Amino acid sequence: MKVRESQFELLRIVAMAMILMVHFNGVVMEKFLPVTAQPFVHLWGAELLESMAIIGVNLFVLISGYFGIRFTANGMLKYVLWVLWYSIGLFLIACCLHPQILFDAKYAEPAMLGISHSTQWFVTSYFFLMALSPAINELLDRITYRGHLILVAVLVVINCGLGWWCEMAFNETGYTVYHMIFIYCLGRTLRLILDRYPHFRWAAVGVPVYLLSVAAVVLMMQHMKYFKVISYNNPVIVLESIAFFVIFARFSFKNRFVNWVASTSFAVYLIHMHFSVWPHVLRPMLSNIYDTYGGIGYVILATLVGVATFAICTLVDKPREWLFARLFAKPKRVENDENQN
Repeated sequence: MKVRESQFELLRIVAMAMILMVHFNGVVMEKFLPVTAQPFVHLWGAELLESMAIIGVNLFVLISGYFGIRFTANGMLKYVLWVLWYSIGLFLIACCLHPQILFDAKYAEPAMLGISHSTQWFVTSYFFLMALSPAINELLDRITYRGHLILVAVLVVINCGLGWWCEMAFNETGYTVYHMIFIYCLGRTLRLILDRYPHFRWAAVGVPVYLLSVAAVVLMMQHMKYFKVISYNNPVIVLESIAFFVIFARFSFKNRFVNWVASTSFAVYLIHMHFSVWPHVLRPMLSNIYDTYGGIGYVILATLVGVATFAICTLVDKPREWLFARLFAKPKRVENDENQN
């Protein structure tokens, strides 16, 4: 059995850990809005963590672009059923505890229509990215290396210039399928660049660029609106994502445990951000931890909660993974009589 490239599976795990970190850190940051009105000495730790981890979503999509999404009907169905497994499953568990929400459209609609009416923007946007991937891949396969560079440059102007800087409504924050298409194309172009210059010391450039980008994001928080700074299409955050990605892309190892954990990492997002979990369980608990124990205590306890959340979600998803592996298993080819004899 072929073992997947573990450096990218590890990157997938790190990306999900970053997403958890951003959500957990946001509980604290939102207590001090507007950030520009607060003394830097009070928030430097939270701002630094936010700046380091805000690239998690971009990294996920960069990995998809680097390898390319192979569109299949089974793949789309598997994604939809994976989403519904938790949107409906966790809703039914919540109904057992609070029966009155069973017929409440506020909860029933996003549960039953987990793709089109999801409360998790990534779920819907990634579904559309998958649906559009055959057309995107066809375009990317036809254009030259120079064409890739031009396309990415145009998408930078559209998504970062018009969307982020000019605050045009189509992609003001990067929480859209437009941004996903941009990052997907960027991932494919990065692969071409890395393959074109295989002996270049990418990590030696990636590390300082990542650290400088983190510092730049922290500096931007002192002078700009907080939610504008942490937009996924902020060009500095895009650059930070690229730098972090290339650090992983050029070292290689294979580890079955890393691959085992990474194979269900998306479930961490689906579970912890479910409308019955994040707003009603995790977020109030984390807010109470900060109010009770302060900054240092919050860092310690929130880290423990984050590790436990990741581990529990990973283990909870393993039975679903086992079931899906059998439901979507390719039928074995029937050997001919000659081979059987």
